[in-house]
Amino acid sequence: MINYLKIYLPIYLVAYLLVSFIIPTYKTYKQTGINPVTFGKNCKSSAKSVLI
Repeated sequence: MINYLKIYLPIYLVAYLLVSFIIPTYKTYKQTGINPVTFGKNCKSSAKSVLI
């Protein structure tokens, strides 16, 4: 059981992160041309102004 977790748990974690964060972010970028991941960037066309 321990060997099973050592092998498949990291694989599952990477797959989960791909499906939940990376793929939707990439799809949003391709559709809108705006990077949805910004860290403190002060811009008029930021995600904050789009959501309001």
